[in-house]
Amino acid sequence: MPACSATRSSASSKPVIDVSELPAILFVNPGSGKGGPTVEELTAAARELGVQVHVLEEDDDLVDLAREADAEVVGMAGGDGSLGAVAQVAVERDLPFVCIPWGTRNHFA
Repeated sequence: MPACSATRSSASSKPVIDVSELPAILFVNPGSGKGGPTVEELTAAARELGVQVHVLEEDDDLVDLAREADAEVVGMAGGDGSLGAVAQVAVERDLPFVCIPWGTRNHFA
């Protein structure tokens, strides 16, 4: 996830914020679509930028992990279901959300 600024629509009253220096976590769903970079490549790129990475395991509860994450930015690399789940938590926690469409169809993105 390269350094970037999160922007919101002009109708929003929230300011534009720079998330590049905030503690961030990226959740990765290894069971999502097979296009794009490998789990290892994505994980390495995120860690190079100082982003904490959690590759999901079968018994993980993604919503609980996102709610309990010690981060000020949450991201998800996955398909529509996992992206939607973490996006909802980001809204609940009023956190910036990084969407990495990594699923088969990517309707969410």
